[in-house]
Amino acid sequence: MLRRDIADHRDINATSITINNLPSLLLNVYSDESQSAINYLRDHEINHDKILIMAGDFNIRDSDWDPSFPHHSTHTNDLLIIADLFDLDLSTPTNPGPTRFADNDTGNNSVIDLMFINSLNSGFNNHKILQDKRLLLDHSPLYAELQIIQTNIEITRRAIKKDSDEEAKYHLLITSQITNLPNHPISSVPELEELTNQISSIFKEA
Repeated sequence: MLRRDIADHRDINATSITINNLPSLLLNVYSDESQSAINYLRDHEINHDKILIMAGDFNIRDSDWDPSFPHHSTHTNDLLIIADLFDLDLSTPTNPGPTRFADNDTGNNSVIDLMFINSLNSGFNNHKILQDKRLLLDHSPLYAELQIIQTNIEITRRAIKKDSDEEAKYHLLITSQITNLPNHPISSVPELEELTNQISSIFKEA
């Protein structure tokens, strides 16, 4: 589901998904040369508990992710701060290389398409640049398999050991409570329901 209520910007596609009742948000970002999308994310609070991934063309060349580029961009800090606020980290592809290709052989290829994933996710540092899927595009698609983590809730059950003193006390308690129940014949449905409720209460309280 497209969530304009979360990010209302023409170059930010915020999509919510729910898997096993766990909601997550996918952010697909294109930031133009004036970095309008980055500025929007910096200046607007994104209200969502679980951002699974932020990826796209960020239009930022930086030596941190492009070894062919010797400089540090002034926009990098803003991008990394935004990712940190979302609890995401820059993911390194398994096949590092350019993601954007020049229009001619004399131009320089570059790395401007990035993925930010939580470092605890199995997809972190495990995504791929699909250079063979580029076809007529000047950008290579990025591919990742992400893990949807469900918090395990440990349920503790109380058990009574067989033939123990605790078992004997439990039997005595149940027996004494049941003995006190009415023993006259049941003549109506309401009387049956009342008796059933009383028996249920005895076992719950025991």
